[in-house]
Amino acid sequence: MSMSSIAKDVREELQHSLREWGVGGEHESHVNLRRDVIRKGIMCLSETLSQPRDFLRYTKFPTSSYSAAYEHVLRHDEITSQVYSYTDSLRGEGYLNPFYRTFNRMTGKFSYKRKDEYRGHSVQELDPQQRFKFTPMTEEELLFDRWFLDDNTSSSEGLLFEAVVACHALKNKVSCHNCKCVNTLRWFGGGQASWQDLVCISCGASYEVKTKGDLEQVEKAFKYNNITGGSFEAWCRLKNSVKESEKCYLVVLPRKSTFNRQGKKVRLNTKEKWFDIPVTGEIIEMEQIAVKVYKERFSEETYFKMEQLLAGSDCDKSQNSDEVSEVDDLANHLKGTTLLDLKPVDHWEDMASDSESESSA
Repeated sequence: MSMSSIAKDVREELQHSLREWGVGGEHESHVNLRRDVIRKGIMCLSETLSQPRDFLRYTKFPTSSYSAAYEHVLRHDEITSQVYSYTDSLRGEGYLNPFYRTFNRMTGKFSYKRKDEYRGHSVQELDPQQRFKFTPMTEEELLFDRWFLDDNTSSSEGLLFEAVVACHALKNKVSCHNCKCVNTLRWFGGGQASWQDLVCISCGASYEVKTKGDLEQVEKAFKYNNITGGSFEAWCRLKNSVKESEKCYLVVLPRKSTFNRQGKKVRLNTKEKWFDIPVTGEIIEMEQIAVKVYKERFSEETYFKMEQLLAGSDCDKSQNSDEVSEVDDLANHLKGTTLLDLKPVDHWEDMASDSESESSA
C-alpha cells in the first residue's frame, strides 16, 4: 500500500471519527479543528522510533514473584508527553461520543445517527469544543490518579496484568508465538514503549497487552473491531521502525471471569490460545506496592498532598480485593490467554451494520 493511499485512509477515518464526536459543522471553528487534526494525523505517518530495541538483549525483568514484577512495571510507568484532565458538562451521561456511523450498502455512503442517550441535548451542548474543558496535569497528579483512584481501577489492573503476563512468560521461558523460539521474549513496557509490552529479540515480534472488563466485553471487542489502541503516533513510530516481517500481536485479557445465565463460565473458543497463567497461591498487595513506589518516586509529602487534593472521599478505601489481589484469581481469569495478529480488517463496514441491527433488535 502506497503512502498516499495510507494518508487517504487516515484522512477519511479521522473525518469519520470527528463527525462521531460532533465536529461536522462548516463553521470556522469546526473547519479549523478538522484541518489541524488531519494534518497532525498524516504527519504521524512518517514518525520513527528514537530508541532502537537492541538493548533489550541485556535488560533484566524481575521474575522472582508477581509482586516484584508489578513494582518494576510501576517504576517504569513514565509520562512522555503533556497529559490533560477534562471535565465534561454532560458527565452525567457518560457515553462520550454522541453520534455513530452507519454504512448503507445500497448507496455506498455513511450516515451519522445520534445515540439515544443524547437525544435531549442541543447541537451546541454536544459540540466538543463547548462540552469539554481541559486542564494540564502534572506527573504527580496523573500517576496518583492512575494508580489509586477508585474510578480508574481499569488502569491499575491493566498494569498488574501486564506485569503478571510478562513475569510468567519470562520466568517460564514461554516461546514466541511467531517464531517459536524459547527464552527470547523481553519486557519493553513503560511510557516510552507503546504497542510493545513484550518483544521477541529473535524475530522482532511485539506483543501489546490489553484488558477488558470480562470475557463478554472481549468477545464484543473482537466482533465489532472495537479495541482502543492508544496512541496512533506511537503505533506509526513502531511500524515505521521495524521490518515488515516483524509481526505485532494484541494480547487481550478479561479482568474478571464471566458466567452465562446457566452459571457456566464463558470461554473463548474462536481465538488461538497462547499459554495459561499457573495457580501459585501468591498474593499481590497492589496498593501497598504502589504507595511505596509513589513515595520513593516523589515524596511522602507529595503523596499525602495528592491524597487530599485528588482523592477526597476515595481515600477511605476498605481493605478489599482492589487492594489485595490473589494471583490464583488472576490465573483463573487469564486462562487461555488469547492473541490477535494485528492486520487490516476487511469489510469492517459489515460489522458496523451488524452492530446497528443488533442494537435496534
